[in-house]
Amino acid sequence: VGSFAVDYATGRVQTSPGHAAIHGLAEGTEEFTREEWRTRVHPDDLRRLDALRNQAFAERRSEHNTEYRIVDPDGKARWIESRGLVSYDGDGRPIRIVGVNIDITERKRAEASLEQSEARYRALYDDNPSMYFTVTASGTVLSVNEFGARQLGYKPAELVGQSVLQLIHEEDQEAARRHLASCIEHPGAVAAT
Repeated sequence: VGSFAVDYATGRVQTSPGHAAIHGLAEGTEEFTREEWRTRVHPDDLRRLDALRNQAFAERRSEHNTEYRIVDPDGKARWIESRGLVSYDGDGRPIRIVGVNIDITERKRAEASLEQSEARYRALYDDNPSMYFTVTASGTVLSVNEFGARQLGYKPAELVGQSVLQLIHEEDQEAARRHLASCIEHPGAVAAT
């Protein structure tokens, strides 16, 4: 985390040691230009940042918060969450933003990893021509894939919250109950039938 203050009249950015470190500036840097900052912003994010800032200024918002990427001197992208308070002059022109930058690179990597994992899960669960049910130990349906529901003549939403036992032939229900009971005895075990 690092703090900053931008003076729009001079185009200078005052920077704390933490802010300077986040942006890859030399140790001991206390000030740099806004144009220098712009050269560190990922090219794909710069136009969006300008538009968001201009909109905040046009609406005279007192806060300007955003996320963007910067590119380190070694070429690696890092994610920044920026939170700033804006001061305006009597004519409504922005004169200063004071705020903090938080390096959220690890959070963004975790989010991307989770999205990829969910996509793989969805591909397996939803796009697979097999029946998949997730049920509680008591047999209540938590989820079912589209293929499975369709094979039984239902839509997934019609089965969620219902007892899976209603879908099992009467002669096989006792075996299904025993199977569910074994799931209670061995929580956390993955069981397939």
